[in-house]
Amino acid sequence: MGELVGQAAAAAAQPIIRKALERATTQLIAYVEKTTKKAVDRSAISLRLGVDDYLLSSYLQCRYFKSLLNPQHPQDVTTQYVNIDLSLGPQNARMSDIDFGKHLFERKSIVVTGLAGSGKSMLLRHITVNAIAEDRGAIPLFVELRQLNSITNKDLLTFVRTNCTRPDEAISEDRFKLALESNVFFLILDGFDEINFDIRDEVQKQIFDLRRRFPNLTIVVSSRPDQRFGAWTEFFVYSVCDLTKEQTTELVRGLDYDSGVKKRFLANVVDIQYETHRGFLASPLLTTIMLLTYEEFADLPSKMHAFYSQAFDTMLQKHDAQKRQFRRKTRTGLSRDDFRACFAAFCTFSYSREKYLFTEDNAIEVADTAIKYMRTISKESFVRVNASDFVLDLRESVCMLQQDGLYIGFVHRSFQEYFTAVFLTSIGSQQIRKAMDKFILRFTDNVISMSHDMARDLVEREWVLPNLVELIEALDRERDEQTPAACQTKALMPDMLLGAYGPNRSLILTPVINPRQPRLYFVITLLNIYRTEFGGLFDLFSSNVENTLRLSVNKKMNANKHRQRQLKRFLKDFAYREAKDEQVELRQASSLSVQVTELDEWWLSEVGMLDFFRNLRLKLTNLRADIARRVEEKIDIVGSFI
Repeated sequence: MGELVGQAAAAAAQPIIRKALERATTQLIAYVEKTTKKAVDRSAISLRLGVDDYLLSSYLQCRYFKSLLNPQHPQDVTTQYVNIDLSLGPQNARMSDIDFGKHLFERKSIVVTGLAGSGKSMLLRHITVNAIAEDRGAIPLFVELRQLNSITNKDLLTFVRTNCTRPDEAISEDRFKLALESNVFFLILDGFDEINFDIRDEVQKQIFDLRRRFPNLTIVVSSRPDQRFGAWTEFFVYSVCDLTKEQTTELVRGLDYDSGVKKRFLANVVDIQYETHRGFLASPLLTTIMLLTYEEFADLPSKMHAFYSQAFDTMLQKHDAQKRQFRRKTRTGLSRDDFRACFAAFCTFSYSREKYLFTEDNAIEVADTAIKYMRTISKESFVRVNASDFVLDLRESVCMLQQDGLYIGFVHRSFQEYFTAVFLTSIGSQQIRKAMDKFILRFTDNVISMSHDMARDLVEREWVLPNLVELIEALDRERDEQTPAACQTKALMPDMLLGAYGPNRSLILTPVINPRQPRLYFVITLLNIYRTEFGGLFDLFSSNVENTLRLSVNKKMNANKHRQRQLKRFLKDFAYREAKDEQVELRQASSLSVQVTELDEWWLSEVGMLDFFRNLRLKLTNLRADIARRVEEKIDIVGSFI
């Protein structure tokens, strides 16, 4: 926000914040008097908790945002927001975001998942702004989980408390817990998928711990889809639905953009080509990119990566209507291709470090590394380029980076993924496999799928085929004719997380998400990018991984009383171990890590893993043969001309 706009917005928001704090003060006093049966000194218990500055900042951050179409001008979420739908599981009907909001405080434990650009963050911003402005009883604490990446103390409760208060008036831990117990606040934890991979499991445990310690506290977590949420048994997992044609139309009409372009876009693209381009027009982000590029490019790309390429070119052209003047108008003086290649390196080096937000110094450091890399390719072009100028060009010339509170962030994280894919497909064949093996752990991102779309031959020859050969050999090595499912499950996911949850002590078995299990992520990626070749196996695998085992003590397992008794004994033993080791209960949310070899074959046969592995082995073999055949054919064809 510009300074004048910021001052005006802050002045208008202050009465809203003051009124919200007055409501919260009254609620906290009533709770304390009710629970302690004593009169309370209002001056002592009042919400002079130091949260007023935070609430004002959070309110403004959530209410105003920058868009791709007009990155210099803040947009107001109260006027730009388009209602979306959500579903509670794939079989459930769509519900409006209005109905979702009504369930928020009833269900208390909620995860909102959606792909990049689906609108989940905008939904939570809208909820935050409305909850502060309206009398909803609880004040939202909007927390960006990605900020945990850059601090030493990863304690979530301490982070939330200190992040939401002024340093000179920090709420004591006891006072803050009292506010959480009394429902003065509720938590919106945005961007679970943006937490660094190595601390994600620990943050998950702390969320479970918050859930147990404050049973009346409403907790909302947002993330890209992740199989781990199948084991969050106390949480309702909502998915953001694709936009309908009507919602896409409403979105385009409300965008701050040239009215003539919007009118032609609606008439020529949305009305006529919605069905053929549903995969793009059903996403708020991709619809915006399509509108951005519509006037400049006559064609409508069929691949996602083409949209990002066109958007980048369009934003360069918007900065400088005369393309030939680009060299003169940027600080770096780089040609379009060199600038693009350097930005791809910048994105890859930051993505590799799981950096999505930067301080000014961080951004310059990454840019300096990218420039040094580019000098090994084109020394003459980059000899006079400095990192500070490059970062300024990214912020001012193409608006790929923008101010995000105290930090600098990508205009959208998906651009970082796209340009990382651009970089991967440009490096040597010996390096691409190492890089993709590293990035495979982030299987909810689009880096590998877009790399495959851009350079299928290269990715298949250098990465898919060698890994396929090793995977099939591993499955064959682990195969045991007596217990094939258990052995082959071990080959894919040797460590599982076993948890007993709920009043019926339902038993959940899910893979432990860690770098020790790269084969699991490789299979997930193959099932995703080769959906046609694998048929319905992707959906079958997803359902089994999300809940590999979910059995109640009272469930009849093929009317086998022996198995019933075995399960009861196991649960009894599990409860005993849980009670004996309080550390396990607190740190792992009533879960224990187990080895697949501890499980009998019938555990896996109950959820269809026998059939799954039989089909998987066949599909993997067919895919390997198909790729190997195409690689040989290409070599023969090229060889005939050389």
